[in-house]
Amino acid sequence: MLSKTYKFELPDDPVRWTFRVKDRLFPFERTFRLTRDGQTVHEETLGSTDIAISGANCVRVPEHDLEIEYGAVDLLRYGTVARRGQKIVWRSTDKPFREPGRFDETLEIWNAEAADPPNPSPEQRARAERQKALQPSLYVDLAFGLAFFFVAREFGLVTAALTGAGATFALFLINPFVRWDLLGGFAAFGAAMALISAGLAWGFQDDLAIKLRGTVMALIGAAAALFDALVLKGGYLGKRMAMYMEGLGPIDPRRASFALAGATLLIMAIDTPLAFILTTEQWIWYNAFLDMLIALPIILGAMYLARDRGTGS
Repeated sequence: MLSKTYKFELPDDPVRWTFRVKDRLFPFERTFRLTRDGQTVHEETLGSTDIAISGANCVRVPEHDLEIEYGAVDLLRYGTVARRGQKIVWRSTDKPFREPGRFDETLEIWNAEAADPPNPSPEQRARAERQKALQPSLYVDLAFGLAFFFVAREFGLVTAALTGAGATFALFLINPFVRWDLLGGFAAFGAAMALISAGLAWGFQDDLAIKLRGTVMALIGAAAALFDALVLKGGYLGKRMAMYMEGLGPIDPRRASFALAGATLLIMAIDTPLAFILTTEQWIWYNAFLDMLIALPIILGAMYLARDRGTGS
């Protein structure tokens, strides 16, 4: 759960006001809580379809003749504006809110059921079904990340690397026999990468080598994405990335493959120096919790640039 807190005073009401915003990811929802002098005067929770991730939400408190707008001012920063009527009585930033855009639709990945419109078109129903089908693979990815963290701390990086590779290959074997796609459409590619990962972990049983395994895997992954773009015209990796990220709008598969290669190399450029700088304990924490926070915006940005220009985006 992520939270932000704003404290302020109003010109005609000099007691302390506190506006707290809490975000949950599973399911995605946002809770607003407004207190006056320590007493709660308003609280409400919005579901994923009501949250303006790129614009602003308005919280109205008529008994105090107060409206509070909360929203994004750029990709990573948020701001709050308090109004009485048309007059702004307090604001946390002078920057205007961003206009809502296609990025709002990515919330459907986290809560596909809530994202269904009242009268969906056949295309919208098909997209919702595809996104629901991807949810098990997202949960598997999260579970693998947590499992790697705990195994690495208890038994070492080599054991964690071998365990992760073995579990991925095991998923590849059982995936055809279960009703859900546990590998998100990347079954063959994931199995091949798992075998390579296991070979690296087994051949170089050293902490630094395990930390640098990501660099080697990134080079292989980027090469595979370039091959997919140049030879297969985005027919494998690009096609699947376009399906994963379709909340951003129609994505050209070939451009998605090029974007995936570039994003992978950029993430590698960030991670590789850290393998030498961080201790093993620090790297385990970074790999489990911070790496994804860095990688996800890079991948989203790359896929945003890979959108099909023919759609007028």
